[in-house]
Amino acid sequence: MSKRNTRRTRPGTAARILAAGVAALLLAACGREPAAPAAPAAATAAASGSDLAPVYFDWFEYTGRDAAFEAPLPDGSFRNPVLSGFHSDPSVTAANGKFYLVASTFAFFPGIPVFESEDLVHWKQVGNAIHRPGQLDFDGLGMSRGVFAPAISYHDGTFYVANTSVDAGGNFIVTGPRRQ
Repeated sequence: MSKRNTRRTRPGTAARILAAGVAALLLAACGREPAAPAAPAAATAAASGSDLAPVYFDWFEYTGRDAAFEAPLPDGSFRNPVLSGFHSDPSVTAANGKFYLVASTFAFFPGIPVFESEDLVHWKQVGNAIHRPGQLDFDGLGMSRGVFAPAISYHDGTFYVANTSVDAGGNFIVTGPRRQ
């Protein structure tokens, strides 16, 4: 009977080591070197049997003032994305010669920003569909819950924003009057 190595490793250790190796290979294939501390830290943690402590954020702010957006553009050109920052899942409608856009905000309040544009390139925020605390209760929701992929439409003088509120009430519609 052969003797097998009965040493047990912590669950996930092999997966973490494999993931670090795959990441290093992908970076090398792209012509970039991995960050120097990443590989030794992962190897040290795996060898010692301890997990790295998770990192938590208590505040995050994005202002959209990236240097890439400050350089001048040639006439007739525009940047893509035309609306920088945290504006995922956009929906656009046309009304009265202008365009209106809404975007996901998940569990952030105020929610569902409403933007206005005359040319689909230059946007100005004109409000939020969720602007009163009593409209939806986001208390206790994870950041990836809440409102996803709103849809905006316009009919007969009224804007309609239809949306789903994941884990906070189900489907809903917010209406608003025509902008002057």
